[in-house]
Amino acid sequence: MKALLVCTLLLCISGSLHAQEPSQITGSKLLDFCSAPDAPITTTTPADTPLKGAICYGFLMGADSAISVFAHDTYCLEPGVDFKEIRLVVLKYLNAHPEQLHRLAAESYSKAMAEAFPCRAR
Repeated sequence: MKALLVCTLLLCISGSLHAQEPSQITGSKLLDFCSAPDAPITTTTPADTPLKGAICYGFLMGADSAISVFAHDTYCLEPGVDFKEIRLVVLKYLNAHPEQLHRLAAESYSKAMAEAFPCRAR
């Protein structure tokens, strides 16, 4: 019985993840995912908050990894910059540029990071 429940749960999760392909995440969706409170879960926390936070984390860390490999001079992170700071930088950019929310999230991410962490001439 447990195996059937686990299989059903995995199929539901994989189906919902497949339905939203990463290349189709817009700035609006990223704003929604990354605006989820990262406070501990309580009885009043919306049920999808942990999932939204996980999607935000996965997207931002994935975008950072991809840019560091394929476009490493787009921005230059300073030592000590962590996920929370990256998240705040991206949220600030998305909130300041509502005209960009329909664009792909990766584009907004790249612009936000380039503004906040420009590469200095070496």
